Amino acid sequence: MKPYTEHNCEFILQEGVSIYTEYPEDGHRESVSKLIVERQATEDDLEENSVLNEVGESIWIFSAEIMFCPYCGSELKSPIEISKESITGAERYGKYSLFDQEKWEGCGESSHRK
Repeated sequence: MKPYTEHNCEFILQEGVSIYTEYPEDGHRESVSKLIVERQATEDDLEENSVLNEVGESIWIFSAEIMFCPYCGSELKSPIEISKESITGAERYGKYSLFDQEKWEGCGESSHRK
């Protein structure tokens, strides 16, 4: 089995937006669906940013666990069952992360410029 599958939603029209369900191979975690939003470098970004090396390189990536597609409403694979009577499951779900190298040293405007 592949470690992930992509949710092919006809309503996702923005470039850089995708939805994946991960299937961990280690057996210690359950499957989880994630919304991924990525900003990739353009030619202009390369001129303004000394950390980036090529067009298409990730400038930032946002990832959030989701249970439903925000575009079409389809239910996705979630690692827990959430009952209407209890929100304990929901409290353990919904992790997110942001990888951002846009403001790394040498990127964008320098505070040393006058």
